[in-house]
Formats: sequence, structure tokens, C-alpha cells
Amino acid sequence: MDELESCAERQRDELAVLAAMFPEELAEEEVAHTAAASAFLVRSGGAALRVSLPQRYPLKLPLLSLSCPSAGPEPVAAASRTLEAAVSKAAGEECCTGLVQTFLELVAAGALAAKEAPPGEIVRDCPMREEIVIVIDHMNDAPAYMRTLERWASELVCAGLLLYSDAGRRVSGVMLVMQGEAGALTAFLQRLRSEMVDVDAKGRRCKERCSTVLCRRPAGTFKPGYRPAAALTGWRAARYASAEERDALLDDVGMLHVGSGAERFGVGVSAAGGGP
Repeated sequence: MDELESCAERQRDELAVLAAMFPEELAEEEVAHTAAASAFLVRSGGAALRVSLPQRYPLKLPLLSLSCPSAGPEPVAAASRTLEAAVSKAAGEECCTGLVQTFLELVAAGALAAKEAPPGEIVRDCPMREEIVIVIDHMNDAPAYMRTLERWASELVCAGLLLYSDAGRRVSGVMLVMQGEAGALTAFLQRLRSEMVDVDAKGRRCKERCSTVLCRRPAGTFKPGYRPAAALTGWRAARYASAEERDALLDDVGMLHVGSGAERFGVGVSAAGGGP
């Protein structure tokens, strides 16, 4: 049995255990098996945790997406950090059973409960939050480029999921999903088109000229028949081995079918300054 077959068998066994342990919380109809990955959804108390298992899970960490519309961004972000920490400690081992238990404990403890404003306190509108999908054709110096994007996201208080193909110093097919306040995302795009972020074929520092914003929309927007995007927290980079795996990862966070009609993506303003 090769590595992929072993991982697939371990995933099947763990999903079977989850279905037996959490028959009410696990959304069995949401369990998806593809050649690229498996995913499952757990619901409790108005919160939903979607877990995507890469082909090589448990050798690779799962991707988590937590959503709870009634709780607001701060409790969701704090709970997500707790869940991510639990996953990180189990690198190389099955962790989904413990992960689901931790999620249910957080919900039971009220960590994701909606918070009411104290009597007499004025409730002010929050800044508009948006979500975007950006495609970057390639990165010649991927490690440095990715560190720069992660630093910008941290400085601007944005969450990001970066997907890329190939491995090594040069990568291609980069897809970047980001969520944050509208002004912060605008600033991120301005940096992307105006600052030196990569190197050219001769190793000289250069600006990004091959990036396009495929979708930019208010947070919570979704097409009929699909769900809103899950709330992202922090920064996560993941390599995909095929277009099917890339699409599965985008679908797991609700950012695959974001266009109109049969299109998956709607084309917006190019990060390099162009656009329709």
C-alpha cells in the first residue's frame, strides 16, 4: 500500500468513527469524497465547522473554516485560533475526533454566543467587510513573496488563504482568498501593484504585473443555491496537486461559485491596474 492509499484508508476510518460518535452534529449529507480531498461539516448552536482533509491527511494538516453569523468576527476569530492550535499539536496524527470535541465544547461554553450591547450603549455600524479572490500567475521567489503577502495581511488585519501549485522556489497558479474591511483590502491591492514583491528571471526585484481580481464582493454575499463564505482567520498557505483539489479547497470556504450564470468567478478590477 502506497502513501496515498494509506492516507485514504485512514481518512475513511476516521470519518466512520466521526459518524458513529456525532450522529446529530455531523452533517452526513455534507461529507464529500473526491480524488483530491474529503470534507465534512459539523453544526451546533448556530455555528458550523467545515473541515477539509488534503489527500495526504493526516500527514498534512486539515483546513478549517468556522462560521457563526450571530457571534460576530471577534469570537469567531478567537475560537478559530483555539481550533487551529489543537490541529497543529496533532501534526502527523488523526485529529478530527478531538477537533470536533473541542468545537462542541467551545459552543457549549458560550464562546460563540451572540453578545448583546449593555443597556444604553449605542450600537455603531461596523466598517463594511468584503471578500476577494485574486489570481497570481506565478511567483519566481515564492518564499519571500508569500512572506510579504502574509506580513501585509497582518498589518492590515485581513485574513487570507493562499493556494498554489508546484513546489520549490518558483510556484504558479496562485489563488488568494482574502477577507477584511473594504479599505484594508483596497490598500492590500494597492501594495500588490505598486511595491516590489518578486524577482524577474534575472533575479532583479520587480513589481507584480500578472495578477487579477477575479471576485470582490461584500461579505455575506452568495449565489442562490450556494452558501456564504466561511469566516477566515489568520493566514494559511496550502499547495494543491490538481485543479480538482484547488477547486475543492475553494469550495470548502465558499469561494468557488462566486460568479454569475455558469461562471465560477466574476471578473472585477485587475490588481495590476487594468480591468473591464
